[in-house]
Order: sequence, then C-alpha cells, then structure tokens
Amino acid sequence: MRLSTRFAVRLAVLVPLLVLLAGALVLGLAVQDLRAERDRQLAVRLRALAPMALTYARRVHLSPGTALPDLLGQRLAVAATGGESSGGVYLDVAGAEPLVVGAVPATLPATGETGPATFTDGADGADGADGTGGSVGTGSTVGGDGDGADGGRRWRFAAVDLGVRGDRGRLWVFDPEDRLAGRIRALTGRVVLTTLVAAGAGALAGLGLGRLAVRPLTVLHGQARGIDTQPRTGARLATGSGVTEIDELAGLLNELLDRRDAAVARTGEALETARAFAATAAHELRTPLTSMGANLGLLDHPGLDPAERAETVADLIAEHSRMQRLITLLRGLARGDLIDPATFTGTDLTEIVAAAAEDARSRHPGAVITIALADGPRVRGWEEGLRVIVDNLLDNAAIHGADPHGRATITVTLSFSATSAVPVPPSPALPASTATPAPDGGGVAVLVVQDAGPGIPPADRERVFARFHRRTGSPGSGLGLTLVRQQVALHGGAVTVTGSHGGAGTRVEVRLPAATPR
Repeated sequence: MRLSTRFAVRLAVLVPLLVLLAGALVLGLAVQDLRAERDRQLAVRLRALAPMALTYARRVHLSPGTALPDLLGQRLAVAATGGESSGGVYLDVAGAEPLVVGAVPATLPATGETGPATFTDGADGADGADGTGGSVGTGSTVGGDGDGADGGRRWRFAAVDLGVRGDRGRLWVFDPEDRLAGRIRALTGRVVLTTLVAAGAGALAGLGLGRLAVRPLTVLHGQARGIDTQPRTGARLATGSGVTEIDELAGLLNELLDRRDAAVARTGEALETARAFAATAAHELRTPLTSMGANLGLLDHPGLDPAERAETVADLIAEHSRMQRLITLLRGLARGDLIDPATFTGTDLTEIVAAAAEDARSRHPGAVITIALADGPRVRGWEEGLRVIVDNLLDNAAIHGADPHGRATITVTLSFSATSAVPVPPSPALPASTATPAPDGGGVAVLVVQDAGPGIPPADRERVFARFHRRTGSPGSGLGLTLVRQQVALHGGAVTVTGSHGGAGTRVEVRLPAATPR
C-alpha cells in the first residue's frame, strides 16, 4: 500500500472517530441541558399556576355550583395550555371534582412526591384521576386534545399542595417524556449524519494531504530513479526540498553514492595495478627461470667437470636467492596496494629505525651504520609499512653505496621539524585514491639515509622509483625504492633523492607528517 493511501485511510478513520467522540460528548451535554431546561419549565409553570389553582379551589369551596368557578377554570386552562409544553395540568380539589387540562396520565403519582421526577403511567384508557369525564363544573377535561389522559407513557411531573396546610387540594404539572425523546433522536441523527460526512471528508482530505505530505519523497524517488547506475556520473540527489528529514535522507544517499563511486574507482585502480603487476612480475621472473632451466640442463651433461658443476650450482643458488627476494618484494608491493589507511595507528618511528639499523648490521657485515635519532617522533601509520621504508633504504645504501671492497658507510638521522608542509609529488607507484593527505599542523618527521657510494646521476634520481628499474649489472631487484615511495605516499609523506652534502654518495630524505607536535 502506498504511503499516501495509508495516510488517507488513517485520516478517514481518525477524523470520523474524533467527530463521533466529540458528537457523543456534545450530545450528552445537550441532553443534560434539555432535561434541566424541561425541569426548569415545569417548575416555572407550577409556580405560575399555583396561585390561580388555589383561588379556583377556594371558589369551589365557597361557591359550589356557580359560574365563577367555571370562569376561573377556563382562565386556568388558558394559562396551563400556553407556551411550548405539550403536557397537561391536573388539579385535585378537596371535596370537588378534579380539573384536568390537556394530556395527563391515567393514574397519578404518589401524593407525597413533589418532583420534578419521572413517572410511568400503568393504566390504559382512563380520563382524570377517577376515570370519569364531564364539564369543568363536573370534573371534565378542559382544553388540550379532549382525551383527558393517556396510559402506558412516561411522564415528567412536578406537584405542589395548595393552601397553608395543604388542605385545599393538590396541583400536578405533567410533560410527556416522548416529546423530549423525539428531540434527542433528532439530535442523535444529526450527529450520525455529521460523522458520515466527516468520514468522506476525512478520506478526501487524507488523500490530498497524504499526496502533499509525500510529495518530497515522490520527487526524491524520481531523482533516485533518474541517476545513472554507472559510477562517476556525478549525478546526485537534491537537498533543497525544505523538509529536514527528506534533505537528511538525500544527503545520506549522496554519501552512499560517493562511497560507491570511490569504491568502484579503487577497484578499477586495483585491477589495473594487478594487471600491470602480473605483466611485470611475469617478465622479471622469466629471466631467472630461463637461466635456471639452462643451468639445470647443463648439470645433466655427462662431460661436465666438477669445477664447472660447482659453478653451475652456485649460479642456481644465486638465481634462487634473487627469485626469493623478488617474490618477497612483489608480495610487499601488493600488500601496499591493498592496505587501508583507515587502519593506521600512532607509531614510534624512533624504535622502528633503531630496530631496522640493528638488523641491517647483521645482514650487511661490511656496512658501518651510524644512527642519530631524535627523541621519539610519532607518526600515524602502518608499522610494517614504515619498517619496509627503513629496511629498503638501508639495503639500497648497503648494496649500491659500497666501495669496490664491499664496504659501505651509512649515516641515518631522524629529526623533527615544526614545519607542517609535506610536499607530495605525484607517484605512479600508488593510486591517488589510496594516498593519505598530510594533516594540517603537528610538524614533520624527517628521516635521512646517506651513503658514501658513487651516487646517482641527477637524470636518474626520479627514475629509480620506477618498478624494476635498475642499472646494468645491479644485483638488486629494481623494486626497493619503488616500495619506499609507495609506503611514503601511503603515509602522506614525500621522498627525494639528492647527492651527498659532503661530496660523493646518495642522500635519500623521507618526510612524514608527525602524529603530535613535540
């Protein structure tokens, strides 16, 4: 069911229900007011007729059988039948015939009751208190409809005793209940009719208001359907509907679309990187595998002397080591392409550099490594990736900075600079979507690895970061500095290669944004 239809159905039920409840409340109050007004009118009639009835009763006692009581009876009848009441008057005079005006019950209430009270007539077909009829002088009905009395009806009455001691007679004023019941039924019918009209009006109003209320959602739905399913189209949902909830929903959907586009972009870049990686890895592995295959075939030659066999085995071991290093570096390169910068934590760079220098001394016994470290600069990064940076810089300096005798002098310094700017040059080693921007403020940790070797010509100082780039006769894999730049860019930093300040040699400087100022 559509939201606008639900809105209309609920209004169609709720509005009549509220109208019905309000009508029932108003009807109850109105019935109370009508009954109170009826009792007030009975009391007013009784007070107005009581003096005339007392005069009539006295005249009947003083002048029985004369015309004067008849004249007073007619005046009393005129006064009793005036107004809006359809009830009658019953005057019981002591020692004389009763005077009946209008419709009265066939039987009278108990003498002690004065009312206003309700009384149900239990007799049928009687006129007057004694069931007889006649003229005014003889107790006949005067005025009204000429029936004198009705049986089996409910009446409302008020009564009063006449005379100082109440011995002159008793006056009753009656009003039939069915007259007020008819007015109540008419009022009830109007309330029911109003409720039915309110049901129809509520349904129409609910449908209209429902469509109006969900119009922003309808517009949002149309915009969402209009957005191309292909990523990077730039189409987004409008956030200016004026309805806070709809605008917040549109903003959230836009964020999801941005994340989708970013994820698709990262996936595309990762696939492209994987293709390039597979192609270059296959090319680089083909050469040592071909060489190893040739050497293995040579070992099967029956005329191979022991010296040549030993040389061939040594070549196989060297090629095997080269392949092992190459595979290890390729694995590190692939992990760097997939790492999520959101997982970075605060890391003490001083401990990483000190541990890497100690391990490098073991791997390269001919290298003299001197370190000068600041007091614990911290960076936000991946500890294993930071270790890759330091290890590869030290290995590169130990291998390519060695003299003809295999000795290398390496100086490692780690310092902190209050300057927060970290220039990050474009790096083909890392997709732009995975690079971490340098934060504002906090300073920079500066790592410098310097050797005393032959150095790198200025024209080659940028090409050394390309994958599988190495000079002729180099024992390296061509991936060491590629890994360095990848990890530096991943940590929001920059790496540069220059000549040694003291003359020959190579100086590699890595600048990483510090996590907190020192």
